[in-house]
Amino acid sequence: MSSDEKVFDFPKAEITSEEKVRPAMAEAKRLASLAPGEWRLWIDRAAERLGVPRATLEGLISAIIKDSERKAREDKAEARRQEERVRREQRERKREQQGIDKKAERKSKEKQKAFERLISLPSEQHETRLAELAKRFDEDVAAIRDDFTVFVGMETGPHQQIHGMSNPGPIRSRLVCSFRRSAIRLASTS
Repeated sequence: MSSDEKVFDFPKAEITSEEKVRPAMAEAKRLASLAPGEWRLWIDRAAERLGVPRATLEGLISAIIKDSERKAREDKAEARRQEERVRREQRERKREQQGIDKKAERKSKEKQKAFERLISLPSEQHETRLAELAKRFDEDVAAIRDDFTVFVGMETGPHQQIHGMSNPGPIRSRLVCSFRRSAIRLASTS
């Protein structure tokens, strides 16, 4: 090296308090994340290595642990509140569905009774009565007519047996009338 060349030493960088705190905070977080109480085994060595008083590091660790416990309690409470909200909504939906089902069942029973009364009337009156029923049930006349047709099909369907019918309805009365007429004819001819 020549004498003209001068070597300058870099000035020593001053370590700010923030830069001193950062490693201490990182170590405090690490120690706080260990199994409960295990941090007490390692705190002396960590405080010595960082050049931080043990009490300061212990205070940081305690604060971090308390904060994480508080967050865990809050999260658990929020989860319970959320579960309760879900349960409450499910109960409410179930209650609403039961109400809808009961209303539909009541309406079905009312239709059934109305159709039973209607079937005994002469067929000329059926259409006007069906229109009245449609208004009462707030439905379309065609839908009520279809329901009535299905009902009549069930009442007089081929699956019913004439012998020992549980609900003979108009078929039985027609059979009885027919039987009576036949009996009268037989009696008059003899």
